[in-house]
Amino acid sequence: MTYQLPIAARIERIPRVGSRLTDELAAAARRRGTGMLPLSAYPSHPLPEAIRAAAARGLKVGAHPPSVGLLELREAIADRLAGEVGWRPDPESEVLVTAGAMHALQLALLTTLDPGAEVLYFTPSFFFGGLIELCGGVPRPAPCDPRQAFRLPVERLAAFPRARVLILNAPVNPTGVVPDAATLGAIAAWAKTTGGVVISDESYDKLVYDGRRHTSFFATRMGRECGLLVRSFTKSYGLPQWRVGYLVGPAPAIRAARKALEWTNLFGPYLNQKVAALVLRSGAGWLADVTARFQRNRDALVGILRASPRLAVTAPGGNPFVFVKVAGLGKEDVRFSRRLIESHGVPNTPGTYHGLSGWLRIPFGGETRDVMEAGRRVVAAVDKFEPRG
Repeated sequence: MTYQLPIAARIERIPRVGSRLTDELAAAARRRGTGMLPLSAYPSHPLPEAIRAAAARGLKVGAHPPSVGLLELREAIADRLAGEVGWRPDPESEVLVTAGAMHALQLALLTTLDPGAEVLYFTPSFFFGGLIELCGGVPRPAPCDPRQAFRLPVERLAAFPRARVLILNAPVNPTGVVPDAATLGAIAAWAKTTGGVVISDESYDKLVYDGRRHTSFFATRMGRECGLLVRSFTKSYGLPQWRVGYLVGPAPAIRAARKALEWTNLFGPYLNQKVAALVLRSGAGWLADVTARFQRNRDALVGILRASPRLAVTAPGGNPFVFVKVAGLGKEDVRFSRRLIESHGVPNTPGTYHGLSGWLRIPFGGETRDVMEAGRRVVAAVDKFEPRG
């Protein structure tokens, strides 16, 4: 009998990250010759020559950063936040550099969760459930109503009296909701009443449209006291290949998160953090048109999708995705999503992976002509697709 290595029950129980599954399908389809459209969920800009040259010089450096991250990067993060949220966190004690936003989320959860603790988050959502379970927590999704344009139902938080941790995603992935000041105030009131913690994932803070402004939960007094801020260089600064993010919060929480980082990762890569610091100090003028380009792509895609009577879509207020309802699709969204990838070359993830069946999440980063072609392919695919039963 072949020996079977035992696998921990918590790992067996959680699913794969949904976007990794669909990315693998797209990669396999591309190898088979499918004309996959080059759509993405983040800006795609080459680094300025000065930053590339500095990065090349960094290859010769044999040092490694401290576990909390390069001080020059932490100082740049603190300076940038001072201009955005109205106060400057202490780069020595309140800023922690991570290997992307997902890593920052993991550290925030490890820092705040005891085994069996309940964690609230609004759905449809990013793939928070598996990460919560991995860190020992119990996911408690609070569904948003599509008939109310996925408004965050903050009044439902009282229905979870045992929960003391809330993950807030703003702008929301995949629905594109941009929480307003009243919503942030209600969440802060929940935290004050319960003694809770708000982990504010603001990975798409720069991708906000139609004259809206992203308001950080960290800009509120309660945000500074009870919040942990998560951000990413992947989305806001077009650095997906460098995998740099950060966690900001009260000094005791950051000390605890540093401990979790040291026992899981020791420290991050020097060169990646050096590039991130250079990008922040550069002023990022080379990314000045990103929001306008994404808004144009959004408008083009939404306009084409609305031409189909089987599709319903609301233009997202923020984030790089449209979330589309397909009439009559239901739980067959996983099958249709796969067909859309393998036969039509359109990157997407099914709504089931985000907590709501019958929907699709479609990215609109890339060239406008490719985004428009994606819309035409989705309309054609929907017209030919017949759900089973």
